[in-house]
Amino acid sequence: MKYIKYLTLCLLMALVASCSDVDVTYQFEEVDNSSKAYVQIYYVVPLPSVPANYIYYVDINGVEHGNDGSTFLATYNFIPSGDVARYYAVDAGDLNIAFKGKDKAVKYSGTVKDLKPGKHYLAFVYDLTQEPKLLEAPEVPTFPGTAETATHCSVRFFNFLYEADGTPFKDKIQYALKNTETGEYENVGEAVAFGEATSYFTPTIKKTVFNSKGYQRRDLTLFRIDANTGENLGQLKYTTTAGKEATFTDWWTWYIGRAYLQLLSGNRTNKANPMTLKQFGAL
Repeated sequence: MKYIKYLTLCLLMALVASCSDVDVTYQFEEVDNSSKAYVQIYYVVPLPSVPANYIYYVDINGVEHGNDGSTFLATYNFIPSGDVARYYAVDAGDLNIAFKGKDKAVKYSGTVKDLKPGKHYLAFVYDLTQEPKLLEAPEVPTFPGTAETATHCSVRFFNFLYEADGTPFKDKIQYALKNTETGEYENVGEAVAFGEATSYFTPTIKKTVFNSKGYQRRDLTLFRIDANTGENLGQLKYTTTAGKEATFTDWWTWYIGRAYLQLLSGNRTNKANPMTLKQFGAL
């Protein structure tokens, strides 16, 4: 028994000695905020979500990104994906974007100008004949104190809605949440035109399950706002996949402390490529 004890001590000492000789390193490169900007790239061209319209390679300032020959960027999605708050670090200044098919033939090429160093951006490819739309990514809101932090999430809404004829939706869209007590829809954020986004708004999330992260279902609708007069024209109508006209409503389960991006895209009155509201995590 004594020999086993001494042998164990020797092994432990050897293990400690071997661990102390190993330097722990991480594979990363420090980014210089004085010369680099950060960008996510979104693909919101009003096209059906079928493999023929998927992108297999994306060139960003001449650097090719892909997924070993598999689909890299599907319609109504973005890169870099797979996690939240990820961006490509690029040289500040002009940003060149090219989409390629499986055979590496160029499907789209466009440029956005004057990215500022240290800034975060979202670049939207919304038309294969137009330059990308560049929107800055603001910081996610913070709240004063633990109690406030533990009762909110953050949401930002983007409007890239088309009509069936391929033209951008002409009016503005107002996002509205249903009041959980009165059942009435209440406007949140500002009305936005095609290619615009709201500021972050911060819905209250009431934690109903004690031993949980804290989440709540929130119901929503969209109102159509006349772009010239500002008149509320009622809840947004759209064509379903069955070819029927319907009033748009939706719901999402949101978690306390999270931040979300909601993207409206597709065709409002085309059942083959219908309007869709997708959600991505920002934080």
